[in-house]
Amino acid sequence: MQTLVVSSSSVKGLQFGTYALSPGVYTGSGISSLEVDGKWYYYNPVKPMRVTFDRYDLLPGGLISGSADFYYDDSSGATHHVQCSFQVVRS
Repeated sequence: MQTLVVSSSSVKGLQFGTYALSPGVYTGSGISSLEVDGKWYYYNPVKPMRVTFDRYDLLPGGLISGSADFYYDDSSGATHHVQCSFQVVRS
């Protein structure tokens, strides 16, 4: 099972999955899936990563909120740094 954080726009935005499943700070759970502006990428596991869940409601309609800080590489080999905060409604 994984947590999937999805932006409200499917064309421009950020979508990522992680195996973190409760409130806390995660530095080793990794990013299991990553989509940026409609394109899929792999996060860079060599660089530091952190996903924080400040709130993680278990029932549908509840909130999941927190932040993420990680790196990914594009097809040209360039490394990009992502820092974001999020609040999504659990489905």
